[in-house]
Amino acid sequence: MEETNVQKNGKTRDTNMELLRIVAMFMVITLHCLGNGQLLGNTSISVYNIIAIRLLDFFSLTANAIFLIISGYYSIDKKFNIKRILTLWGKTIFYSILIYIICNFFNLNIQSVTSASFVSFFPILSGEYWFINAYIVLYFLSPILNVMLNKLNQKQFKYLLITSIIMIGIIKVIFNPGGTLTGTMLPVILVYMIGAYMRKFVTIEPKNIVWLNIFYLPLLQHLYL
Repeated sequence: MEETNVQKNGKTRDTNMELLRIVAMFMVITLHCLGNGQLLGNTSISVYNIIAIRLLDFFSLTANAIFLIISGYYSIDKKFNIKRILTLWGKTIFYSILIYIICNFFNLNIQSVTSASFVSFFPILSGEYWFINAYIVLYFLSPILNVMLNKLNQKQFKYLLITSIIMIGIIKVIFNPGGTLTGTMLPVILVYMIGAYMRKFVTIEPKNIVWLNIFYLPLLQHLYL
């Protein structure tokens, strides 16, 4: 099956990657429902439901990897635009403050850092949302990464990915670094590069998306992110 594209407002959009983005959004919703709904670790439900919940949680955790794959796929050929980061920053602050106001208005006693005023009004500076912080750092690094990656042929790109997977895996196992800059950025850059490789050398078909979600992304997410 050939790659399917839709022409909209003068821009070509890959429907298969858009489908993957929609799947990732549902995964995020699922994660929040399982976590905030206190279903994880609930011993009062049946064994079959526990298994189903654990499977949902396992696969839904790959949402972060999916968004990074999509970022690498679309950003490899794009120019740096500071407006995108400012928009993301503004949306994060807006929803963080909105959640804080709603929780205080209804006097909701939730165990969440969003109920703390400092974290709610300064979600990026407080380092609470690790993925947003890592994404912002990645975006500032992307112009340099893109120049380097676009100069590689397929063989060189494969060598870079395989070497990075092995080396980052060793670092994670031996040193187990923590924090956004010390422990997260290398895996985040790795997944971004995988998305860039897919853009340059892989035809995105529905069967590839299925394998990506079932095998490769869960492996990346649970071993590296």
